[in-house]
Amino acid sequence: MKLTTDLQKRKITLQQINPFEAKYAQFLHFYAPTDSGKTTSILQSAPEPITYIMGEPRNPRPSIEAIIKTNNKKVQFYKDPILFDDSVDLRVFLAGQLDKPSLEYKTLFFDGVSHFMNVSLGSALSDELYESMKDEVKKHRSITQRTARDVKIYGALAREMVRIFDLLAKLVFYHGITVITTSLMKTITRADTIKDLSNRLKTIPNPQWDKLMDVLGMEDNLSLNSYQCPDFDGLKFLDQFPGALDMIGVVEKRYDKDNNPIWPPIVSFRSRDALTKHTGFGEYKTELNIKKILGMDENGNGVERAEVVKEDKK
Repeated sequence: MKLTTDLQKRKITLQQINPFEAKYAQFLHFYAPTDSGKTTSILQSAPEPITYIMGEPRNPRPSIEAIIKTNNKKVQFYKDPILFDDSVDLRVFLAGQLDKPSLEYKTLFFDGVSHFMNVSLGSALSDELYESMKDEVKKHRSITQRTARDVKIYGALAREMVRIFDLLAKLVFYHGITVITTSLMKTITRADTIKDLSNRLKTIPNPQWDKLMDVLGMEDNLSLNSYQCPDFDGLKFLDQFPGALDMIGVVEKRYDKDNNPIWPPIVSFRSRDALTKHTGFGEYKTELNIKKILGMDENGNGVERAEVVKEDKK
């Protein structure tokens, strides 16, 4: 799979929407462990119609049936769900949506971004790297060596995902729709502080794994804490992708006194122990109800919100 395309040369000729009028144009990301209820809750509560992009080859029928059974409601899809396992095909699709004069759907939901990035795109890049080797080198490579990922792979992963998220962000900006992405969650261990040679505590603002491993022999001097974040391979994209988003929420299951799950789950947009982001109005911790998060009622109508006053320049 070649990752070069002339998409970079495209010129956006769309009429930009008025950002003061696009009250519900938001780019949201939710992450959680598997079986947390995020897909079902999003499909149940997002503004309709929905364009549903699947990043993993998983049958969406159980989620849709759960919505019908519990709420007597059918999800209004703009078209049948679309599965992408090729990044160029996905970018061409998104660019085509961006170039349309207007869109007939209100939500674009890209589900399973971590699987798309780590498995589909990551495997394609590993295969591409192997195919670029000379035949004499290939025949001496084991399966482990063929599928190994080096710095080049992680750099290419990050760059390609940044380009995809840039197109998603532009759909929000130019068309005023809601874009939602989801991923699985991972827990990493990070060092917050370390003692220097004078026994003074120094803050580590954003340690990289290689630097952290170099000092693990000094574990008595480190303050290590668990940290939750989206399950994206490598650290480069994880550092870059929050900039394009309005909100990043970590989804938490909740249970009743008999340990039965309660739906919808809870989402937190502010946490010291997880990668989160909250922009503008709304609550920092609430039910995973997209309309509620966007400031809509259950019929998709806007509720009373503060108006932005523009100062006339004279």
